[in-house]
Amino acid sequence: MFKFSKKMMYAIEAVLEIAKASDTTPIRSKHIAKVHDIPERYLEQVMQRLVRANILIGVRGPRGGYILGRPAEDITVADIVDIVRKLDQTDEKRKKKMPATIGAASLIPVLESFNTEIMAKLGTIPLVNLFDQANNNSASAQGVKLAG
Repeated sequence: MFKFSKKMMYAIEAVLEIAKASDTTPIRSKHIAKVHDIPERYLEQVMQRLVRANILIGVRGPRGGYILGRPAEDITVADIVDIVRKLDQTDEKRKKKMPATIGAASLIPVLESFNTEIMAKLGTIPLVNLFDQANNNSASAQGVKLAG
């Protein structure tokens, strides 16, 4: 069943933080972890997955960190969520399996249908829309605009 995990929210926060920086300035995961109060061990695991999926590019060296792998308007929320979902599913499979009951078996197709609908909707939301949403929600409260 679909649920927004902490890792998903951490991944979205991290990609947004990287996106609001300039295209050429790598952002260190340590900085993201500190600014957003994200445990570094979770963040690094997610960041590596985002690099493998070409959402981020890892830049090595003393001024290294992460930059976007493609323009923010070409990255959807579903792109980020899907990567972390796969990571979460791997973790969950180790922990537990769905009970083998008639009720669970009959609900699985319904839940999978919901998952598909949710991912399709998230696929229509580009990262830049999150900037717009954040700007609309916080501009009056903070008087600050995110770079986009």
